[in-house]
Amino acid sequence: MSLKGLIFDLDGVIVFTDQYHYKAWKQMSDKKGIYFDQEINNRLRGVSRMDSLEIILERYEGPLLSDEDKQKMAEEKNEIYKKLLEQMTPDQRSAILAKMTVTNSVDLTVKMDEQLPQ
Repeated sequence: MSLKGLIFDLDGVIVFTDQYHYKAWKQMSDKKGIYFDQEINNRLRGVSRMDSLEIILERYEGPLLSDEDKQKMAEEKNEIYKKLLEQMTPDQRSAILAKMTVTNSVDLTVKMDEQLPQ
């Protein structure tokens, strides 16, 4: 059997992006008038973006949201998150790039070699 690929989960090992996810969900929630705190955030660990949004929406008291509305909210959170990542150091960003590369099923070999110190 030949090795076809590896999956690395660098988040929480090399870098910690929890605070950025929390801030992004918090900012999106505040904008929509949805209560969100650390306790709710703790329920989001290991949960997909859309499932995380459903947990957050348990506190939502506005008009019924369509699937399209929910998708836009999740995309808004992700855009906020990506802007927050710009606050990271170059080394932290390199680790996140490596994680995103693996997550998106792109060949990791070249990108990792470019990021590693010589």
